[in-house]
Formats: sequence, C-alpha cells, structure tokens
Amino acid sequence: MNNINDIYSSIEFIEANLKNNITVESVAKYTGYSLYYFSRVFNKNTGHSPYEYIIRRRLSQAAIDLVKTNNKIIDIAFEYQFNNPETFTRAFYRMFRYLPSSIKTYNDLANLVLKDKITIKYLYYINKPNLKINKEVIEKNALSVIGIITNNVEHNIIKDQFIYNKINIINPESEYSIYFNPEKYDRVDIS
Repeated sequence: MNNINDIYSSIEFIEANLKNNITVESVAKYTGYSLYYFSRVFNKNTGHSPYEYIIRRRLSQAAIDLVKTNNKIIDIAFEYQFNNPETFTRAFYRMFRYLPSSIKTYNDLANLVLKDKITIKYLYYINKPNLKINKEVIEKNALSVIGIITNNVEHNIIKDQFIYNKINIINPESEYSIYFNPEKYDRVDIS
C-alpha cells in the first residue's frame, strides 16, 4: 500500500468536491481506509489534519472568489458549504485576520496566506526518508541600527527592547536616536 499515492488521491477527491458537502469520513471511505487510520496517515504525510486541510482550502478558494467574482459574500459562504455567513466570517477571520468584506471591498489578496493544493511532488519531497535539514548559525555584522521610525501600535515593545535591553547595539559608546511613533515625535536617545 503506497500511502503517498493514496493521500494524493484523497487530495484530488477533496479538490473536486470543495463546493460539495464532503466530510472526512467520506474522504476516508473513498480511499478505503478507516477514519482513524486515514486521519493519522493524512496528518503524517501532509502536516495537516484532513478537516483542517478541507477548511483551509475552502477558505482560500473563497478568498479568490471574493476578489475575482461579483458574487455576494453570503453566496460564496454557502457555495463553500458554510452553514451561514457568520460562521464563514469567523472562520475567514481566524485564518486570515481579515474580514471577507475587507477583501471584497479592496480586491486585495496580497496580505493573505492562501493554502495551495498539495501536489504529489510536494508529498514525495516532504516524505523523503533521508531528508535532513542542517542548521547552521552564521554571524555577520550585516546591519547596524541607527534609528527606528514606527507608528505601529506595538511600538512600546520595540522601545522596551532597545531601552532596557539594548538589544543588538554593537557600539555602546555611540549615541543612538530612536524615534517612536512619528505622529508624536517621541525621541529617545540611548547612550
């Protein structure tokens, strides 16, 4: 039994039925595995539970439809098997941190990390038996911080890191000017 080919076959089945009412049980039945075994093998080979993969693919395709079609959000929600628009909006926001209405209004997918269809090539690559990832720490003085300008809400975190920890300050004798929140022009000098 070749798990990778069976998993890819299940992915093809999922892709063909994203707009239909499919369940993990129906996908497991399609592959001929028990629900428990299928879920375990799918997760091991893809890094996603089958349910998570189905939902992420539906939401990704729905995001594309929001931008590329004139369909209403409610119609797209029902098309991708969400029971109501509120459930769709919550799931969409949980995955992308944007509301569907924002994506529809601005026609912008650039800030979304869409879940692409898993390919057979990818499955074979991530499941290589001897795949080893070597980690190597390389230290180079590539960047010296002279100043930071930000209007980020989290600017206090950055300020605390520089002021209290003096993180990555290579030449402590020099004076560093850091500007936080340009609207208020706070100036903090670290010496």
